[in-house]
Amino acid sequence: MFRAARLVVFGALLGVTGCQVRVSQEALDLSALDVSSIDLRSASGAVTVTAGERLSVVRGAESGLPGFEFRHDVQDGVLTLDERCPLPRTCAVTTTITTPAHLGLSVALDSGTVNLSGLSGAVDITGDGLTVTGTALRSSALTASVDNGVVALELEDPPREVFIWVGSGEVALNVPAGAYLLDVEAPLGELRLVNVVHDPASDLTLSAVVDVGDLAVEGEVALTE
Repeated sequence: MFRAARLVVFGALLGVTGCQVRVSQEALDLSALDVSSIDLRSASGAVTVTAGERLSVVRGAESGLPGFEFRHDVQDGVLTLDERCPLPRTCAVTTTITTPAHLGLSVALDSGTVNLSGLSGAVDITGDGLTVTGTALRSSALTASVDNGVVALELEDPPREVFIWVGSGEVALNVPAGAYLLDVEAPLGELRLVNVVHDPASDLTLSAVVDVGDLAVEGEVALTE
């Protein structure tokens, strides 16, 4: 049993095409829950996850058919967020999550955008057509698998394990300068490495592959006074 502040608003608009658009909104205060990781699954939309002191979720959606509903559940410390949509391609969900930085995060989104900021827990992103951006990340383990799209991440701390795959698109990684166990490929695009070197003995693994498209890994040099 848990307490959650929940606000749900339903509305209907009639578009010029005659299709009814149903608007749903939900706000959850989940700070009282014992959560170690977040698992979000959605067909399409925009996901924003930002580090903060308390765990909260705000979701909004537009759907073309009745029967849509937001769903959430907590099992063994995992908060699962998804929705019921009669025709997934007709539902676009906007999700904004504020979470303690150390919580793990898994996002499965067929299409849309994922924006991350300030996280330090493990991150796993999968999707078909995605734009994934991240700033001020301190995650030691980070994976992303995107069929078609763009992945652009800025990591403040040297990552222990990074695995990125993009079928068609672009990858840009900004990491602390240094030696990594590198596995980087862009067979049908440009590969650019700046201020990072390959060291087979390094315990920091950085693997990034773009089948069709460009890959850039840039190491930021720390400024000293």
